[in-house]
Amino acid sequence: MTENARGFAIHCPSIEAVFDIDWFATALTCLLKNRETVVHTATPHQGTFPLSSDNNTLTTMGFAMPDTHIMIRRDALKVPTPFEFAQSDAPLITFVLSVTGDVTPALYLSLFSIYERCVGYPYEVRIVTEKGHTADYIRSICNAAVFEAESDERRLNVLNDIADSTTGKYLIFMSSTIALTPSSVSEVLRTFTEHPRAGIVGAKTLSATGVIDNAACIMLSGGLSLKHGWGKLLQTLDCEYLREVDFFTLDFLVISRQAWNDVNGFDTLSCPVSLLDADLCFKAGKFGYGVLYQPEAEVFNYHPHEPTQTEGILRKYELRDFMHFRQRWQTKLRDSLCTYDDLLIARASVSGNRPWVLLMCHRLPLVQSPAGGVGVFLHSFREAGFNVAIHTEEVDPVQEHCWLTREGIKIFYNDVDFSQFTRDNVLHFDAIWLEDRSIALYRSTRIRRVSGSIVLIYDASAIPSGEDCSAAFFRETNLSSLNRIQIARDRLIATMVDVVYTCSEGYGKYLASLNQGLVVRLIPASPPQDASPAVEILDLIRTASARRTVSGQTAGGFNEILNMENAIREIAHLGLRDIVDRCAERPLYIWGAGAGGIQTRRMLASMGASAVAFLDRFRQKQLTTIDGLPVYDPVVVLNTTVHQRRPYVVIGSIYSSAISSDLIEMGYESEKDFAVNLLL
Repeated sequence: MTENARGFAIHCPSIEAVFDIDWFATALTCLLKNRETVVHTATPHQGTFPLSSDNNTLTTMGFAMPDTHIMIRRDALKVPTPFEFAQSDAPLITFVLSVTGDVTPALYLSLFSIYERCVGYPYEVRIVTEKGHTADYIRSICNAAVFEAESDERRLNVLNDIADSTTGKYLIFMSSTIALTPSSVSEVLRTFTEHPRAGIVGAKTLSATGVIDNAACIMLSGGLSLKHGWGKLLQTLDCEYLREVDFFTLDFLVISRQAWNDVNGFDTLSCPVSLLDADLCFKAGKFGYGVLYQPEAEVFNYHPHEPTQTEGILRKYELRDFMHFRQRWQTKLRDSLCTYDDLLIARASVSGNRPWVLLMCHRLPLVQSPAGGVGVFLHSFREAGFNVAIHTEEVDPVQEHCWLTREGIKIFYNDVDFSQFTRDNVLHFDAIWLEDRSIALYRSTRIRRVSGSIVLIYDASAIPSGEDCSAAFFRETNLSSLNRIQIARDRLIATMVDVVYTCSEGYGKYLASLNQGLVVRLIPASPPQDASPAVEILDLIRTASARRTVSGQTAGGFNEILNMENAIREIAHLGLRDIVDRCAERPLYIWGAGAGGIQTRRMLASMGASAVAFLDRFRQKQLTTIDGLPVYDPVVVLNTTVHQRRPYVVIGSIYSSAISSDLIEMGYESEKDFAVNLLL
């Protein structure tokens, strides 16, 4: 029994069951209309199987069945009649539903999902089935147009005839095991509206157990197709992209009428039946249409799972069938993957026919305009045809970011360890844009440990004057510890990245001196609004194999990164030793009563320097003891004259820039009166 707008719809789960369904419907109607009659649940008439039995077809297909045999969902009931699909003179959608095998219960669920989920759209339903009692059965419950086919080959010809004879703007091919969800039709239609070049759109297919059954298909040149995302959890990140893909199966595939007419339907003359779905999608791509996977559109497939030994494998094609297909589409097929490595399969599926770029930034752009920073490069990459994703250090999404997801831009929030994020996601991308110096410094080496072939772009267009060491580098005399460390860090960045964009000619020459193989591009203070920066990146991606590779897979790559990091660490250690020598007999304070301050105090103690106290602006920490030392208000301590000699302050906090500014306002001089613990 299924609830619909008219009340109860009562359906016999098996056409072989000896069950007078008309009698049952009439009896239940009378019982419910007579409010004084008590309704009891009982086994259906004449001893047919109970709904919760183990041999029930619905149960074996994964349906959760109730223990009772009659479920009352409403207080009042109209006379039950079979539901009928709405008729429309100008349908927007034509559903073409293929019935295969003895799947009557799932078929009814599939038909009813169309009836229930398409109330707001004009549509028509066409059903293709085998000859026999199944066709008569379908006519008796839904009054849809039914077409009979004697074989699989004939079925595809019938599908062509149906599609050519109908007038719907969109054709939805689906199997009788597919049930729509509330998002299925609306999200697919929205995708066509927002992406005018889309010709075919597919959905995320879920199994009866709620895991992913298929998130688009990958075709390999060795005669094998794979289901991306098979068996993964619903929210798996690499299945959450709006992206171009190889193909969709006819379990659920939506094609626009214009694309269908241009590709001339299924090629039933020269293409084997098993490859017609892939051939249709490849032809659409040849005509300039996009084949898009829309993760927001979800459908359920109630077909039993494949055995576990074929995890992710959709189909192995006969060599005889595949040879002609491979000759025809050789340039679009992917190399066979000898070992089905998850990352490689994910990369093949995510990339599609367009390159992917990841923008790494501190904050997301709040408006859909290239006003500056990340917005400029986002606009540039989109104009150049890239698929775009963003990794942001913001933790929580806000409402203003919805335009990004609606544009098909995937957002990664900084809610997992970056090493884990890099390991799980970086190989999906062809290029990564790093917003500023701090992101380039702390992210590039992590990425290079995973891959040396990804194009890394360092955006230095807004480099602060305090981080620009170009003048000190070319002067080469009297370099402070801070200058030496900053130059060493810049050398590390210049070695890790491939391209740098800067507004300063001096800073560009400085970075080029640190790495002669670095591509340096000068951009005006107001960056260009066109796609020119991204077009050059696209050329670099195409020639990536010719670039020098720093890879975690080679000992040389690891050693290069480690040697540079160790050099920075050594300079920082020497800088801390200079602090100990410089403060001499002056009272020593550590600004920062947190983990960094405690670590700084212990480093200094190991070198023979004893701190007087911690300094911290947080009142909750003041007048307390941390790591055996008191915590004072820095303004009170540093502005008093209780000390015979001026205090020396070591900053042990991540907020070193702000603290340095405060100290300078108090009259303290950098290096002479205070220093940052760069070893942190």
